Amino acid sequence: MFQRLISYMTLSMTRFSLRNILKLKDTRDYYSVNEIMQTYQENLIKHNQLNEDLTAGPVLARNKLSKKLIASFTLMRHKQHEDDFYLQVAKEWVNKRSKQ
Repeated sequence: MFQRLISYMTLSMTRFSLRNILKLKDTRDYYSVNEIMQTYQENLIKHNQLNEDLTAGPVLARNKLSKKLIASFTLMRHKQHEDDFYLQVAKEWVNKRSKQ
């Protein structure tokens, strides 16, 4: 239970930070966005919540933020080979209108 709380708090803080970074027009900060989102992608694949082809994996997410993150990856999977892929996924994830 404590681990889930820590995980949820980390996701919340990361999403808040990404939202603030993406509001800035300074593209130097986008490198950190790419690193963060790439790390989340690797972890979701490692824990079978996301497949290699960026479709939802067999293990279901446990909270709303994780579900939105997975939905963002699956929604943007057709842009996987573009240079700004992780940036687009981050924008989709922090978008308030994103439903899941």
